[in-house]
Amino acid sequence: MAAVGMNPVGIAVDQATNTIYVTNSGDATVSVINGATCNGDDTSGCRQKAATVRVGAFPAAVAVDPVTNMVFVANQDTHPGTVSVIDGNSCEGSRLAGCAHQPFTTTAVGGGPSGVDINPVTDTIYVANAAEDSNSVPLPHGSTLSVITGAT
Repeated sequence: MAAVGMNPVGIAVDQATNTIYVTNSGDATVSVINGATCNGDDTSGCRQKAATVRVGAFPAAVAVDPVTNMVFVANQDTHPGTVSVIDGNSCEGSRLAGCAHQPFTTTAVGGGPSGVDINPVTDTIYVANAAEDSNSVPLPHGSTLSVITGAT
């Protein structure tokens, strides 16, 4: 069992870097775990507390772009909600030094973002917002953002 932050609620794996990202809603962080040393066969890296990146309040969901290794974190507990972007090329399980300078951007996306995913074919990030006052804004690295809002 890996030690992460308070109230973990979301998890994503970057298969290219063998890194696990866990959102911790209780302390507004994302834990970064080396999947090469913390897995079903090798638990040696699971014993120490994982490195963390501070993100927006109440990070609820996380997704990794398998093409760019960018990590997108939906943060719910602000108005408007936000998406924080972590560079998974410099902040990953075997190279944690780059995590100290993350996230490199946080963008407002509307009320209550509760889910995030990526379509690497169209380079589009999708954010599901629970509030009807959502808007659409561009994210860095040429990606576009589509916001899906629940009915009220």
